Amino acid sequence: MNAKWTNMFFVPFRGYKKILFVLQMISETNWLRTACIAIFVLLSLACPAAHGEPFDKIVADVNGEVITHSELEDVLEPLYRKYEDVYSGPKLFEKLQAARWSMLNQLIEEKLILQEVKKKELEIGEEALMKRMEEVESRFSSREEFQRELARSDMTLDEFRERERERLTAYSLLMEEISRRVMITPQSVISHYNAHRDEFVEPEKVHLFQIFIKKGDDEKLKLAEEVLDRLDGGDDFKELARAYSDGPEKATGGDWGFIERGYLNPDTMGKVEEAAFGIEAGSHSGIVETPLGYHIIVVDAVRKERAVPISEVWNQIERRLGQAEAEKVRAEWISELRKKAYISVK
Repeated sequence: MNAKWTNMFFVPFRGYKKILFVLQMISETNWLRTACIAIFVLLSLACPAAHGEPFDKIVADVNGEVITHSELEDVLEPLYRKYEDVYSGPKLFEKLQAARWSMLNQLIEEKLILQEVKKKELEIGEEALMKRMEEVESRFSSREEFQRELARSDMTLDEFRERERERLTAYSLLMEEISRRVMITPQSVISHYNAHRDEFVEPEKVHLFQIFIKKGDDEKLKLAEEVLDRLDGGDDFKELARAYSDGPEKATGGDWGFIERGYLNPDTMGKVEEAAFGIEAGSHSGIVETPLGYHIIVVDAVRKERAVPISEVWNQIERRLGQAEAEKVRAEWISELRKKAYISVK
């Protein structure tokens, strides 16, 4: 069979579990796709790797350095497992194929950057590498779980450490290139602010306090009425909240902080929001009944809608512009490296 056609349907599934999955998928496809996938299954079964014999297909050549099938499969394996939990049938097949080509392009880019690293003789310090390893390990509940995940990926700790060393070095070079090319001027910040003034508007907010009593028998309503009477009689709202509220903000005297319109769930708390924006600062509501229970609220302060001055969002705009420029520079730099390189995808 022509190699071009076999490569079209070459998907890096590991072992018979994946082949059985494909067989199950066949029944869900149309006849043309069924025939194509059936060919893939037969090729997989006939492949030496399916019988445990040494075999590693070259999937790409980047300036004489190869990317192998097993290398690509290793980085894709966690994503494959995730997709298998979410998708099935043709949709899963399409997702896996898209992920494969996307990851292959990322590996090609990594190769190109690492080749530049070697040219420039850049190295990453052991301290930075150790910090990175600790950061990765901290994402797991224990060292044992981290090691089990490495084992599931068929990777030793030393192999993982070297891979992270390469990635850190590549990232360092990328950041160096971005720093050299990206410059955000004060004028560009001002221009962005003036062109997007509608984005820098803070909506009206109220500082809300609440006493919440869960629904139950008639005694619950009576309790809410008693609390309201005591509030009308001059008792301190925060003390009443600490004594009687069933809400999670009980310990802070019922303090919800500042909220804006649309913050509260309209189905369960719509009436509370309506009351909060309908009373003046320093006053309290009556009993507001919702599906959850009985609420008595106080609005401590009101912040009117305002245009946020540029001084308060300067750093935010700088970061936004910097991220956009960094992505642009990265794409341009990778494009330059690709143009100068010999790249062959098998």
